Amino acid sequence: MMDLPNKNTLLIGTGLLLVGAVVYQAMRVKQAIADTHSAGRDAIKPLTDAAFNLYSMLKGKPVMVESSYPGFVLNGSYIKPDGTIDFQWRQNITLMHAGNGELFSLITNERGQLLHSYRHLINKIVDKDSTK
Repeated sequence: MMDLPNKNTLLIGTGLLLVGAVVYQAMRVKQAIADTHSAGRDAIKPLTDAAFNLYSMLKGKPVMVESSYPGFVLNGSYIKPDGTIDFQWRQNITLMHAGNGELFSLITNERGQLLHSYRHLINKIVDKDSTK
């Protein structure tokens, strides 16, 4: 005949089962909190980046923006009447992508003046297609 477990064995087994269930639920809650925190951080990242950029501009510190491909809009407000492109603006655009420096070399002379043949690009996109 088979012996039935005594009350203490049943209590210990039930207690271990409950402890296991509590630990499992605690791990699930911890993961849910971590996921929520991560999602919240990702959701507000554009706002925090914009706030940082605004703060940097107000403090006069440069904001570095990188482009994934060469090209830019040739903003006419940075071109002097003699065709010279503002040095600081040109430098900032060049820092956005190495290919932008090559584009400037193509559309300007050695004095940094926009070549007459590219004046039609003022306030338009300058990229490999528009400079052909």
